[in-house]
This record gives sequence, C-alpha cells and structure tokens, in this order.
Amino acid sequence: TKMFVRVFVALCALICTVQGVYYLDPHKVVLVDHTPKSSGLSNFLFRGNEPKIQQNGVDVFALDLLREYMYNSSVVAGAPLPDNYYLFVLKLIYFEDKGELPDILLEQNFFANHTNLGVFGTNVTFGDIAPPSDFPMAERLKLAKSLSEWQHDNLPVRIPWLRSVLYGKYDMPLVIYFHCECGCDRTGEIAASYALKYLNMTYSEAVAWDDKIAERQILWNHRWAFWWYCYYLTEVEGFTNLACA
Repeated sequence: TKMFVRVFVALCALICTVQGVYYLDPHKVVLVDHTPKSSGLSNFLFRGNEPKIQQNGVDVFALDLLREYMYNSSVVAGAPLPDNYYLFVLKLIYFEDKGELPDILLEQNFFANHTNLGVFGTNVTFGDIAPPSDFPMAERLKLAKSLSEWQHDNLPVRIPWLRSVLYGKYDMPLVIYFHCECGCDRTGEIAASYALKYLNMTYSEAVAWDDKIAERQILWNHRWAFWWYCYYLTEVEGFTNLACA
C-alpha cells in the first residue's frame, strides 16, 4: 500500500542518515536569523552540521572552528558576531543508537566540562511519513489545522519556541547553533520551517535553500514535515504568501 511505501522510505532515510560520518563543514554553517539592533538584543541563530573534528585520530568538539565558521557566516550576512557570547548547541536526533550516541556524548561531555561556554540540548526530530499531496484538499486542510495534535515534531510549537529563545534577554549575547549529523535533513526541516514563518520565504524557496546547503535533495520525510507546516501557517495563522500547493 501507499502508506507502507511511505513508512519504508522514512525508515530507510533514518537508517542511511544515521550511518553517515560527518565533520564540521563551513558550507553547512549558515546564519539563519539574528535580533535587530533596535531590539536592544544581540542574539544569533545558526544552522549547521556535527561540530566535531579529528585530532590525532580522535573525535573532539570543534569549538574554535565552529566559532570561526559562524563568525565568517555572520560577516557575509552583514551582522558580525560579538567576541563574547554564550553558546546554546541544540542537536536534532532520531534516537540514541550506535551511530549517533558517540556524537551526543561528545557534545554533552564537552559542555558538562565547560559550563561557562554554553549549554547542550537535544530535540527528537523525525519528519512525517506522508506528504500533504497524498490527501484530497479538504482532508489535507483539516489535517493541517490539527497539526499540533498529530505531528511528532510539532512544528507549530517548536518553531515559535526557537524564536522565543532567540529573542530572550540574557546576561550576555546568546548564539544558538542547531544541527544534526549532516546538517541537511533534520536541520533542513527546522530551518525551512523557521524561514516560512519568520523569513518571508515561500515553500519552494525554502526547499531550494535546504537543497543548496545540503548539495542534494533533503530527505522526503523532513521535507514533508515542513510542507505540512506550510499548510498549517496558511490555514491557521493566515499566511497568504507561502505558495504551499
């Protein structure tokens, strides 16, 4: 059946992605948003991939290189990072399996030993197993309106939460760095969803942005998730410029 095929594709996507080995890539480290000077805040939101490098054959957290790549991206965007800031690293995970657990522990242990530099957290991010196009329009819109009731990643809640963290008031500037392993699929889902709601991107523009950074098409389950979110924004929040269809 069509649903079986969707589930099979999604599971294959999870397995294939988790088995990859990734190191910090400057192309993947991109400034997504920042607070304007008029807000009185100086916080930044970046997307990227696994922030690790190898030193003498051992994987280590790539703090200095991450700071360098984020600074370079911020300069290109015309919003240079300050010298001092607190780092919030948010890793988007599937589950704690043999493939991802070492990287989770790498980041977790780094910040446990360097609490003055930042904090580490995780969010489980699966995507969706079926696209909106699988459903007749009436049912599609009904499902979109109830997205928070059934979508695992709950983008209607998660994306405004991310925005609220960006616009929070802290003792020093905050830099949020959200990532997965590749910086392509789970990261692409969250970045594209944020762009739909806050960066005035259409659905097709968000897809193109993700694919350009990933240098390939992002996995369908994650594209489907922000496609559903596109319909949610249109039907529930009244967005008129997203061109979801």
